[in-house]
Amino acid sequence: METRGRRRILPPEHSRAYYMQKQREWRAAHPRPQNTTKTKNSGASAPCEVFSAQMNSEVLTKKSPPMNILRVSYSRGSSKSLWSAFIATVIVIIGLVFWSYTQGQRKLAMKANPNKSVPNDTELRTRLGKHQYRVTREGATETPFQNAYWDNHQPGIYVDIITGEPLFSSLDKFDSGTGWPSFTKPISKDKVVEKSDYSFGMERIEVRASESDSHLGHVFKDGPQPNGERYSINSAALRFIPIGKLQEEGLGDYLPLFSRAEIGDQKSASKRR
Repeated sequence: METRGRRRILPPEHSRAYYMQKQREWRAAHPRPQNTTKTKNSGASAPCEVFSAQMNSEVLTKKSPPMNILRVSYSRGSSKSLWSAFIATVIVIIGLVFWSYTQGQRKLAMKANPNKSVPNDTELRTRLGKHQYRVTREGATETPFQNAYWDNHQPGIYVDIITGEPLFSSLDKFDSGTGWPSFTKPISKDKVVEKSDYSFGMERIEVRASESDSHLGHVFKDGPQPNGERYSINSAALRFIPIGKLQEEGLGDYLPLFSRAEIGDQKSASKRR
């Protein structure tokens, strides 16, 4: 390094012009990429912005799931809930239908069962009317011409008011002029029991139901031929079932007793009602 008086003279390689020349040469040898231009709003380059966006996306993905993932999971959960509710509803409906069917079959079997147990006296007092209880349990006789079935001419079956056991048929009913329902015979001999009755100073034959032991009435030897018997029965001890409801009451086995014409007429009458 030379000195001229008090002023130092720098070598050419230390001058500013030399330094600027070397910088231009280096830049020419190392050109910038085409996508490294600066943005208007910031001094960062485009690749930096792309890299930052990628980093932000990764961070967001790690912290919280994207919205489309949330939507898919929500839809799947709702679908499962709907299917579960639908299946539960179907099961409940099937259960109700099955329960109704079994209850109907049970009631039908109870109606058709002639050997079902007879209710106790306390229950009978609740179920039966006062007049019905007096006739069936105390042997009373109802007033003639003022009872339910003395003038009933519909085809059907008369059953025990207590057990529902078939006792008499309308095919054997006739007008005796006495004011009580009168039959030439019971629907089957084993359905009734006949006992001697000496009450009120008279000798009669009492008729009682074989299963319920209910007092039904009396049988006399002044009936029409061929057997000449008249079963005079109290309406209060009976319940009448028309042929249109025999199947419903579990007594469909008695339908062959009646003609097709009678069954058709009875069904037509039931529909009109």
